[in-house]
Amino acid sequence: MATRPRLAVLALAASASLGLITACGTATEAGNGSTGSPAPVASGEPAPGTAPSSPAAASTAGAPTPAPSASSLPASSPASPSTSSSTSARTAAPSNPLAPATHPAPALPGDATAYADDLVRAWGAGRRADASRYATSGAVRALFSHADPGGKHWKRVGAQGAAGTIYVSYRDEASGDRVTLAVGNAAVAEHQRHAVREARFG
Repeated sequence: MATRPRLAVLALAASASLGLITACGTATEAGNGSTGSPAPVASGEPAPGTAPSSPAAASTAGAPTPAPSASSLPASSPASPSTSSSTSARTAAPSNPLAPATHPAPALPGDATAYADDLVRAWGAGRRADASRYATSGAVRALFSHADPGGKHWKRVGAQGAAGTIYVSYRDEASGDRVTLAVGNAAVAEHQRHAVREARFG
């Protein structure tokens, strides 16, 4: 009869030991959950504490970057407009609004009498530079030595030719003076200057 109470005590002690072991195992698992390493993350799922990536980033993250094509390369930048305009401004010659206007000289006549008439008009008005276009320096000097200006009363009174030269005569209706101009036919026909070679008074 003494054996039964002893067995009951042993059973109670074993039950208490089993309960203690169970409690210790539960505490150990709780400790491992708070201090251990996190569980591995499955592929495609964000790790704990990180923001989920966008689908586009996830799809292109592992793709290789293509090399740039020739058309995608940046073109060379054009020259600066300010540089080209400043260069042209430096090279352009400044205009002078006060410079006298230049006019082309009229074409020389192709007729001997008209050629001589133009000379007499220039001499009569005192335009020595214009007279120098029609006559040689000796003929111009003879005309302006006689009168400067020649005056406006000269009238052509005759013209005759000999050996390639036309002699054109004029008379001053105010004074009665006469002058004969020797005009080279060939020079007049080619519209050359200085076709009047001589001016003879009397």
